[in-house]
Amino acid sequence: MLTHLHRYSHIARNFSTTVRVFVKLEAEIYEQIEKNELKPRKHPGILKRPVFSLPQDVMKAIDIVIGDTPRQMLIKEGYEFSRFLFSRKEPPEKDVILQKRQECHSEVVDTVAVNLNDMDADEKKYYSQVIKTKVDILLKQRLYNWQKIEYARHKGLVYLFSRAAPEFAVLSQIFHEISLCHDFKPKTLFDFASGVGTVIWAANSIWPKTLKHIYTVDSSSDMNDLSYDICALLKDKSLKDKIFQRQFLPASMKENYDIVTCAYTLLELPSLTTRLETILNLWQKTKHILVLVEQGTNSGFKVLNEARDFILGLNKENEQYSSHILAPCPHDFPCPSANKNSVCRFEANYMSVKLSSRAQGKEYYSYVVFAKGMREVNDKQWPRIISPVLVRSRHAICRLCTKFGTRQEVIISNGKHGKITHHCARSSSWGDRLPIELKPEEPKSESSS
Repeated sequence: MLTHLHRYSHIARNFSTTVRVFVKLEAEIYEQIEKNELKPRKHPGILKRPVFSLPQDVMKAIDIVIGDTPRQMLIKEGYEFSRFLFSRKEPPEKDVILQKRQECHSEVVDTVAVNLNDMDADEKKYYSQVIKTKVDILLKQRLYNWQKIEYARHKGLVYLFSRAAPEFAVLSQIFHEISLCHDFKPKTLFDFASGVGTVIWAANSIWPKTLKHIYTVDSSSDMNDLSYDICALLKDKSLKDKIFQRQFLPASMKENYDIVTCAYTLLELPSLTTRLETILNLWQKTKHILVLVEQGTNSGFKVLNEARDFILGLNKENEQYSSHILAPCPHDFPCPSANKNSVCRFEANYMSVKLSSRAQGKEYYSYVVFAKGMREVNDKQWPRIISPVLVRSRHAICRLCTKFGTRQEVIISNGKHGKITHHCARSSSWGDRLPIELKPEEPKSESSS
C-alpha cells in the first residue's frame, strides 16, 4: 500500500486541493440509479476499455506479408525500434542550435586557452579546426540529434510488428469515444502519414458500413505498398477499393473530409513551422472532426499541445475556424497540465503481434479531438478523470480536468456525498468522464459575538 501511495504522490502535488468544491451527481443519473434503472458501474461517463486485439483477418494478412522474414529478428528489432520511438523528441529549432553552438564555442575556447591572434596562418587554421571539432562533439552531447526516419520495406515490417497492435488499440479507443458523440458516422476519412494502415483498420472496425472514401498520405512508397498489401488480404474485399493513396499532401483545399487523422506523426516533422503549417492544412481539410495522437511522453504531449493552442488560437482570429475540443478536454481553455509541466495522457491495453505467443501490453498516449463549430449549449462538459482513481474503503480520490480549465482533486465519500455518488466515483477509471457538477463551496459565515 505504501508503494502504491508513493507511486502517485507526485501527481497529487500538482492538483488543486486548496479550493473546496461542492460535488453533485447529475440529477437524472442519480434518479435512474436510485430506481435501479441504471447500475453505477455503467453510468454514461464510463468508456469501455477492453484489451484490444488486432482483427483476425489483419493478423493473418500480417503473417502473409511478413513472409520468410525471421520472426525472432522482427521481435528483437521491433523492441529496439519501439524504445527509440518512445524516446523520440522534437527537432531543435535553428535559433536554439545557434545559441547552443555559441555557448559551446565559448566553453571550448576557454578550455583550449589559446589566442588565435598571436598565431601565424597555419597555426590559426589548425587550432580553428580543433575548436570546431570540439564544438561539434560538445553540441551533439548537448542537443537532441533528430534525424528523419527513412521507411524502406524492412523498416516498415519492423514498424508493423512493433507498433501495429498498440496504435490500433489507441485509435480504436479514440474512435469508439467519437462514435458515442452524437452518433457520429463518417463517410469520408483523410489520414496523414498513414504508415502501415492502423487508422484504416481501426476506423473500419468502428464504422464498417458508413465509410465510403479513405484518402491516405505517406511519403514512403514502401509503407503505402505495405498498407495496400494488407488491406487487399482482408475479409472485407471492398475496403481496398475505398482507399486512395498519395505520397504528398494535395495542394487543393476544395476537398474536405468528415474525419481527418494525424497519428504518431508530429514528432517526425522537421520544425515548429512545418508542424503548424501541416496542422493548418489538415484543419482546412476537416469537415467535422480532426484527431491528433502522439505517444504519452513529454515531447509527444508538447507538440500536441502546440497544435491544440494553434487551432484554438485560430478561433479568436477568424470565425470561419470556429471549433471546440470534443475530447479529452471538457473545456477550450489553455491546458492546465501544460501549465503544471505535467503530461496529460491515457492508457490503452492491447495484445501484441507475436504470431506465436500473445503478450498483453499497455500503450500510453496523448490525444486531442477537435470538432468544427461551436460547442452545443446542452453539452454537459463533465470533468475528465486524468489519473488512476484511488479507491479506499470509504472514499475515492478522483483527479479531474474541469470545464473551468482547471485540475481539481475531489475526495468523494459515502458520508459526505452519499452511496450512489460514491459508488459512481469508485466504479470509474482513468479516462472516464464523471457525471458530476462542480461548484466552489461558499465559505461558512461566522456569526459575530
